[in-house]
Amino acid sequence: MTTSENGKWADYYAGHNRHLSNIILHFGYLLSILWRRPKTLLEIGCGTADHSLFLKKMSPKIELGLLDNDRKILDKAKQECGSAVSGIYPVDLLDCSAVQSLPFFDVVMSQGVMEHFDDSQFVQIIENFRGKAGLFIFSVPSDNYPTLDFGNEILRSKKDMLRLLSRVPDIDFTVSGYFDIGLKTKLVGARKRKWLLKKLYYLFFGSNHLVVKIWHQKEAHK
Repeated sequence: MTTSENGKWADYYAGHNRHLSNIILHFGYLLSILWRRPKTLLEIGCGTADHSLFLKKMSPKIELGLLDNDRKILDKAKQECGSAVSGIYPVDLLDCSAVQSLPFFDVVMSQGVMEHFDDSQFVQIIENFRGKAGLFIFSVPSDNYPTLDFGNEILRSKKDMLRLLSRVPDIDFTVSGYFDIGLKTKLVGARKRKWLLKKLYYLFFGSNHLVVKIWHQKEAHK
């Protein structure tokens, strides 16, 4: 999300209500973060911070930071989250010096953010967080996702993701899908497939999301 898009996302989230379904849909991704038991956690492109607040509730000792380049979003998050948040960071992810000025976090996370950047920006953001995170983990909609929700989403396949990550030196990474329970979205996607077997395979095994885990090699890889 670029600076020129500021305001659009604040408007998008203005009428947002927290829904348990948003947690359940991405539970596998969130569970993998809880399993790591981070002491410090930063959500980038935080939006309404639903996911990081859920993790804070599950593990109250986590020191939670929120980052976004839209000050309206951060102001609202600060107002709604109160003492649950330890730090608020108005930072552009593409600004290397600003990112490097951040404190170190055990986990840096995002959901539905990295698909808004082109290939060169995508790689740049990963580079920018070198030395700033023990684990950089994010979830993005895959090329199976049947719609464009908002903004300028680039829906990448697992192959695309592996290709991009291979351009970043000195990192270890994994890319995997996770099972989606978003039945409505799955049905939309299934209708777009011509053959019955492809419809059934997508419904039962296809993933609308990818989760990416990145360790810079000089950081501890657990």
